[in-house]
Amino acid sequence: NLLCFRKNVAPKVHKGVSTRYGQQVELKEQNQNLVAAKEELQKNLSEKQQRVEELELQLDELQKENVEFQKNLQDCHRLLVSAKIDPVLGERVGDAARQKEDERKEVMSVSTDLLRELKAFGDIASQQRTQLQASHRLLSPL
Repeated sequence: NLLCFRKNVAPKVHKGVSTRYGQQVELKEQNQNLVAAKEELQKNLSEKQQRVEELELQLDELQKENVEFQKNLQDCHRLLVSAKIDPVLGERVGDAARQKEDERKEVMSVSTDLLRELKAFGDIASQQRTQLQASHRLLSPL
């Protein structure tokens, strides 16, 4: 009986050691996977940060261009109105200018719509920048 008892005990002790070793190996693999995932996330974060910087520069440039476009449009509009020039034909008109007021309003409406679209684009770019910055904040503790 004593021999049988020892045979039963020995494998259990050996099995406990191999289980512990297996757990250590598994933990080591998990740690390596986590390190690799962390490196990938840091790489992605770095790329996103670079993209945010690029988008911010583009947004700044577009906002400057938008201000210039608006100023130029207002200057052109003032010149056209003061000189009573038809914006479509480019000719001086007297009574015909009053008759074509609807056409002029349409041209101004299109210009206004374009300016609104530029502003909307700037707003969207700002929102994307904010979202990317929020993503950056979420990923940065990694």
